[in-house]
Amino acid sequence: MNGQVESCCPPITSTLVKNISEDTDRDQYVELNRFDKLIASLAISMSATIINCIIIGVVLWNVISRRIVLIWCSANIAYALSRYIIIYYYRIRFNKAHLAAWKIGTLISFALAGILFGSSGIFLMDPSQFEYVIFMYFIAGGMIVGSAGSYHNYLPIYFVYSTPVFMIPTVGLYMMNKSVVSPMVVLGIVFYTLVSVMAIRLSRDLRDSLYLRYDNDQLVRSLEKEKVQTERLNAELVEKNLELNELSLSDPLTSVKNRRYLFEIIMPEIEAFIRNFRRQINGRNSRQLDVRKGYGIIMVDIDHFKQVNDQYGHDAGDMVLIQFANKLKESVRSDDVVSRFGGEEFVLILKNIDETNAADIAKKLHGYIQTSTFAVTENRTLGLTCSIGFVLYPFYEYDDPDITFDKLITIADGALYHAKAQGRNASVKAVYRGQHTDHILL
Repeated sequence: MNGQVESCCPPITSTLVKNISEDTDRDQYVELNRFDKLIASLAISMSATIINCIIIGVVLWNVISRRIVLIWCSANIAYALSRYIIIYYYRIRFNKAHLAAWKIGTLISFALAGILFGSSGIFLMDPSQFEYVIFMYFIAGGMIVGSAGSYHNYLPIYFVYSTPVFMIPTVGLYMMNKSVVSPMVVLGIVFYTLVSVMAIRLSRDLRDSLYLRYDNDQLVRSLEKEKVQTERLNAELVEKNLELNELSLSDPLTSVKNRRYLFEIIMPEIEAFIRNFRRQINGRNSRQLDVRKGYGIIMVDIDHFKQVNDQYGHDAGDMVLIQFANKLKESVRSDDVVSRFGGEEFVLILKNIDETNAADIAKKLHGYIQTSTFAVTENRTLGLTCSIGFVLYPFYEYDDPDITFDKLITIADGALYHAKAQGRNASVKAVYRGQHTDHILL
């Protein structure tokens, strides 16, 4: 039995709680805005009350007792002015947590205002001056229309104010027992009913427009949050793509650049330099470059590396490759590029360098490797040598219009092969002469 009751009355879900909270916020937003509009309208309506009181005083000054006119007008004007204090206090001290108290206080003040103005039906209507009675009835009608326009924001305020403003003069008129009174009262009731219906419709339209504004504001905020989140995710995606791209262009073992980097990044750079150099020497480019500087391409191969793997294992071989790559990076400038071409073979790209400095780097690198030690285990190190082949572009002794990055790699690889053929542990410079290439042992 208990199980059946529990199954029929499931616990409130977090989604339902969220929806209830959102509906509460929505209703509170509407109520706060309606009340704010009411207070804003109050400043205008109070001035209208003062003006009407002055008009009534002027019109009735010589019609009924001036003392009564003065007291009635003074009381209404004084009360209207005192209500400006409410407006001022609202603007500096309003707290939405006290909205209910503000509503009650405002409702009472409007009820008093309605009774004060409606009392014209008791004090200012003289049956012997019936034309002025009609005038006062029209004034009351005007106040009702004005209150519908100003106080439809909050219907209880409209009714608590307009009812005494209309009903007291209507009762006073009806009690005059004149033949024209009954039709006027009927017309007055019809008029008040129509104005009240208009106020109800205006209130409903305002409520709907505030709900719509709230929904639109929430939608805008939601879209802004989504936009910020999307921008953040896009930025993260861009960053991750850059990281992935960087990883795709780096050798995972040694962390230097890889073969792909050479052919996707360096090759376009060098071939653009080649085209620019060709335009210069053909006289189609007026810019003057430093014609003794260009790109040095150095190929380095670890001698007898297979023996390291065979004797100490591939983990030791990986340790050697990492240390070797670090020593290559230490031997070149920050703008130069160190890349692993494959296996134990590395390619160095020296930028904006002349032939003498390129040869010096190749010789120093060769000597540095020869004098270095490499750890293969925690307690054991060994010495290694390397073979080096390098070439510098531009070629100043021979012009090859068909030169490409691939061909430069091939020329440097030929110099490396020549170094190995000399018994390894050598550094060889390639001098390209078109049909053949000279190899000079450094």
